[in-house]
Amino acid sequence: MGLTARVHTREFAFGRRAAVRVMYVALIGKEFPLQKLRLTIPTALALVVVAAACSSSLAQETNADQAQALLNQGIAQYQAFDFKAAKASLLKAAAKRDVLPKNSQKNLDDLLGKVDKAILEQGAALEAFNAANAALKNNDFAKAREGFTTAAASEYLPAATRREATE
Repeated sequence: MGLTARVHTREFAFGRRAAVRVMYVALIGKEFPLQKLRLTIPTALALVVVAAACSSSLAQETNADQAQALLNQGIAQYQAFDFKAAKASLLKAAAKRDVLPKNSQKNLDDLLGKVDKAILEQGAALEAFNAANAALKNNDFAKAREGFTTAAASEYLPAATRREATE
């Protein structure tokens, strides 16, 4: 919200009297004689300062809300075993880390420390699961059993995939 004030003068002629200058202040598109605004000018200046502070704090709250939303999204993705998407969300939240509360910063740091390992472990478990399926199709039951056992034991695979590996 932009608030501008402009002070200007106007001359008024009153018959034979000399011209009288009256200062006017243009605020928000309306003109007010300065004499009537003596008490209002400090109030207007205070309003300008308050408006600037509010817009700054609103921007900070918006950044904090965005950072928290990204963190929450990353947590949800991590819990849904979508570790690559979680990492992307967490890195975006890390870019706005300084506006997060301390406990959220700690959660962010904890998850960022875990997500790379989770991506690697999930990749290895999926590879074992896919190799086990291929071995099963080729009637290599020993290799299939080993792969399914590895996949079923992985905490980085969704429950449905682990359950499928045990069947």
